[in-house]
Amino acid sequence: MAVLKNKRDESAILFLENAYELQVCMIKQAVKFPKRYTFFITQNLVALATSCHENAKSANTIYPTNQHELQIRIDYLNKAMCDLQNLISQLQIAKEVFSIDSKIIVTLMKFISDEFRLLKGVRKSDRERYKDLITAPQ
Repeated sequence: MAVLKNKRDESAILFLENAYELQVCMIKQAVKFPKRYTFFITQNLVALATSCHENAKSANTIYPTNQHELQIRIDYLNKAMCDLQNLISQLQIAKEVFSIDSKIIVTLMKFISDEFRLLKGVRKSDRERYKDLITAPQ
């Protein structure tokens, strides 16, 4: 049976797809930036987008059965969120150093804000799903 579009929930795996799209978009935009900034700015931007995607993927591979595994999953999610914060800072620097089309910045910031929101949602749902592991004595 089909579900009405306005009644659908977000997919639990959407944070991975969005991280992938962010990385692809960042690579596509980075090749358009001035070549002389490759090692100073562009490489950092792509590395942070890649790291965010890798950390999100790493978190998704862990299915916690104890508190330690849950903490590792949370750590990966936190690293992905830190990568996003650092990516914002690097984008601000890139915008200051050379002019980037505002449409590109808006597109990248949409991916970043969506990914941040999705990662926070995963952490929140994990807190509910694994609450018995959090309170379980070791």
